[in-house]
Amino acid sequence: MSLSTLLPRRQYLRVAGRALREGRVGWTVRQGVKSLALPLARRFDRPLSGPIIANLAITYRCNNVCYQCDLPRPWFYRRRGEAELSTDEFKRIIDELAALRVAGINITGGEPSLRRDHLELLAHVKRAGLNANLSTNAFTLTEPARVEALLATGVDSVNISLDAACAATHDRVRGTPRSFENIERATELLVSARRNRRPSITYVFVIGTENHTELPAFIELAQARGVDSVGFMPVFDVYRDREPRSDDARRAMEASVARLREQKRGPDEVFIDNTDAYLSLFGAAWRGEASPLQCYAPYHHILIDSYANVFPCALPFSNGGPPIGNVRDQSVVEFWRSDAYQEHRRKLDDCRACYWNCHTEANLLYQRPPSA
Repeated sequence: MSLSTLLPRRQYLRVAGRALREGRVGWTVRQGVKSLALPLARRFDRPLSGPIIANLAITYRCNNVCYQCDLPRPWFYRRRGEAELSTDEFKRIIDELAALRVAGINITGGEPSLRRDHLELLAHVKRAGLNANLSTNAFTLTEPARVEALLATGVDSVNISLDAACAATHDRVRGTPRSFENIERATELLVSARRNRRPSITYVFVIGTENHTELPAFIELAQARGVDSVGFMPVFDVYRDREPRSDDARRAMEASVARLREQKRGPDEVFIDNTDAYLSLFGAAWRGEASPLQCYAPYHHILIDSYANVFPCALPFSNGGPPIGNVRDQSVVEFWRSDAYQEHRRKLDDCRACYWNCHTEANLLYQRPPSA
C-alpha cells in the first residue's frame, strides 16, 4: 500500500497548505483538532463544535437541464408564497456560521450566479474570515469584467461542472447548447487572470453511462487548460438517476473507473482530487448497494437553501426530502445546538443511502471501505 492511498482528499490538503503558507497556523490546528474529534460527537450525543463545512444553496434557479438533477424547484416555494432570502438575510446567516467557526462556505445552487448578489455574498464570506468556494456551471464567467469581479471577492476556490471531454456529450448531458464552449472560455479567463493560483480551479465530473469512456481524454483536457484538479462523482439512484442502465453498461462503467484508479496511482495522483478509497465505492453506488461507511455528515455539514430551510446533509436536499427546520427567524447557532436538530442526527445514525463526494470523502477520514 502506497502512502498516497492513505492520504485524504487533495482538496483538504490544498486548503490546509494554503492556510499554513498564509501564516494561519492556529486556524489550521483548530480545524484539524475539530475534524479528528468529530466522531466523539455521536458518542456524547451532541455536537462538540460547529460544522466544518456549510453549503448555501442561494437559489434553485438554473439554466441547465441536467438529466441527473431535478432542480430547479422554485414553483414549489412560489405556490406557498415564499420569497428567497434577501442579501442581508443571507449575510446574517453567514455571520452566524462564522460564529460557529465553520472552516468554509460553499456558495452553490441551482446555479448561484443567477442571483445578482452572489459576488456580494462571496465577499461577505471572506470578510467573515472563512474560506469561500463557488460551485458553478461558469455560465456567467465568459467576459473578462465578470471574471475580475469574481476574483475581487477573494474567492478561494471554484468548482466548475464539466461532464465530458467533448462538446457533444457534455451539452447533451447538461441539456444546454454551447455549455462546453462557455466553460472553455471561462476557464481560459480564470486561469489567465488569477494571481498565485488563487482561486484554485477544479473540474467536477459526474460519471454516468453516456460519458464514462471519456475519462482519460477529460483529464488530458483539464490539464491542458491549466486547472488545478479534477474530481469525480458517480450517478447514484437517489441523485434522480433517470438513465437506463443494463448490467453490461454498469460493468463497462466499473471498468472505466478501474482504469481511472490505475491512473490515480500514477503521475496523475495529485491532479485527481478524489481518494482511491472513494473511487473504489463507485461500483457499489451503481449496483444500488448501501454505503459501507458510517456517516458523520449531520455533524460536519450543514446545508441551508434560499428559503432558509435547513438540511442535515445533501441527500434530502437533492432528492426532494423535507427540511429539518428553518432559520429565517431563528438563529443558526441556536438551531445547530438544539434538541430538535440532535433528534434528526440520531435518526440518521444508520443512514447508508448516498455517495455524495462531500460527505463520503469526509467520512473516509475516519474509516476505510472494505474494498479499498
